[in-house]
Amino acid sequence: MNNIVSITNSVNAFNTAIVESVKDGRASRVLWTEKSSSVLPVYGHLSHVPAVEKFDEVLVQDTEKGVVVVGVIVSNQQPPAARIEEENGVVTVRGAKAVRLETEQASIEVTSDGKVAVDGKQIYQQAEQAMTLKGYPIELN
Repeated sequence: MNNIVSITNSVNAFNTAIVESVKDGRASRVLWTEKSSSVLPVYGHLSHVPAVEKFDEVLVQDTEKGVVVVGVIVSNQQPPAARIEEENGVVTVRGAKAVRLETEQASIEVTSDGKVAVDGKQIYQQAEQAMTLKGYPIELN
């Protein structure tokens, strides 16, 4: 199966559209105002595109296989997306105010004011060598 979609180099290759319907966080149909206000099915999304909601404005490209969502357009009032960088095998995630990893029953949050919050049903620590805990005071239960 060939999953390569050709992308043209024309000046009008990208257009904006409004998300008309969503399935599992992905646009399934978009209202493409450049094409006579046509509602078109979506062939796919680029891997980095975040989840969308109905009425979001998106950047799309018409390809031989169909419409591809290449990005979500956000207002100038919205904070920038997290930056993810990789250098020498080390991945760094930067958020303007905080970085949060979250599942249904646990979370870890690191905030810009230096706080680290770990919340979960069970929290395990394991070290093969010395474990150091610094702070004053240290409160246990």
